Parts: sequence; C-alpha cells; structure tokens
Amino acid sequence: MANFSDYLVYLDESGDASLTIDENFPLFVLVAVVVKKTDYLASIVPVLQGLKLKYWGHDQLIFHERELRKGEGEFSIFANDPCLKEQFFNELNSKIETMKFHVIYSLIDKKELLKKYREPYSPYDLAVVFLLEKLHVFLKIHQQEGTIQHLVFEARGRKEDNDLKNTLTSRIQGKHRLAPHALDALQWVCQFSTKNSNSTGLQLADLIARPLAQAYRFPQQNNRAYQLIKPKIIDCKHFP
Repeated sequence: MANFSDYLVYLDESGDASLTIDENFPLFVLVAVVVKKTDYLASIVPVLQGLKLKYWGHDQLIFHERELRKGEGEFSIFANDPCLKEQFFNELNSKIETMKFHVIYSLIDKKELLKKYREPYSPYDLAVVFLLEKLHVFLKIHQQEGTIQHLVFEARGRKEDNDLKNTLTSRIQGKHRLAPHALDALQWVCQFSTKNSNSTGLQLADLIARPLAQAYRFPQQNNRAYQLIKPKIIDCKHFP
C-alpha cells in the first residue's frame, strides 16, 4: 500500500491573480486548509453535509462564500427570512469554530507590489511559492517526510492549471528563481477539482479566504469570521 500522508491540503483563493488593480479588492489571497484525514472524515465532512441536509434537504449545493454573502442562487432562501439567515450563519460559525483544521495562507498586496517592483512576479506565483514553503515546514514537523502529499486546488482553466503545475514543479525541485532549494522531503501530488465536484475541503477553503483578506484591509473592523479562523492560523505570509 502507498505511503500516503496523514493530512489533506485544500487550496482556494480570493481576489484577482493578475496585476490589474481592483480598487474594491486590491489583494490576492491563497489559503491552504490543512486537515488530518481522520478529522476530515469524522467531523468536517459530516458536519457541513449535515447543514446542507438541514437547511436545503439535499447535499448537492456548493457552499460558495460570494453567493452566501450576497444571498444568490441556493442561498436566496435567506433573502426574505432574516431570522433563518441569522440561525444558519450562527450555526455555520459555531461548527467551523469547533472543527479541527489548520490554516496557512499567503496574501499579496498588489498595490504595494507594483510600487516596490518594476517587473514583479504574478501574485499567484508568489503566493504559491510562499505557501508551499510554509506547508513543507509544517509537514516535516508533523513527521510526514517520505509520504505522498496531495494538494487539492480549485481548477481555474487548462492554461492556468498548467502554469500552476509548472510553478509547483520548479519550486519543489529547487529550480524556481525565488527559492533555489528543493522541497523533496515529501512526494507532492497536485490535483485539480472544480467547485461542482462538491469537495467539502475546497468549500471550507473558499469560506475562509475572503475573511483573511478583509482582516488585512480593515484591521479595525469587526470581522466575526476572521475571529473564528484566527486561532487556526499556524503561519502566513503578507507580501511585500
């Protein structure tokens, strides 16, 4: 039997990965949810699926932060029922608070990046390199050396996914200009999954990414979601 890692890693993003500045959201965040497989199967999957069954009667909808926040699609059930909406979010927050998982993320401030560098790397490239470095340290500390570690990314398109694979390969092999040392303590396997795959891990990562960005943009603003996530953050990189 293959020597698989004890952990699953799900990665999702918030913001535009290009160098174009959107004044409403001039950041790019890449977040990794790192969870032990035993915890994933015992609590995270059944808890989030259970919420779907309770409020919608089926488990085929996708928890998507933007649609949840705006009350679109399946989440329009909350549009005319503020009590139901409050009940759901209180329950969702409570469940996330008690879940066992870790958060590692990279945040790229695109305005500052363009101020500091004449020809910067793409925000996605930077975020991946920084995050992979920190993830590698975590997995080594938790005695995962020599194991097969799966990284599950949200698919963004054939070209984008191939570019990401190239960045990951060059970084792991120590051939990336930003980091010339290899990350070869583990066997990395990159997988791409669409939102329609209904991956619980990817949905959890999606729910987490934007609150991290908002906490950076508006540090004095009340951010209930961030306060729930904060104790689970084990490492991060804000750049530049």
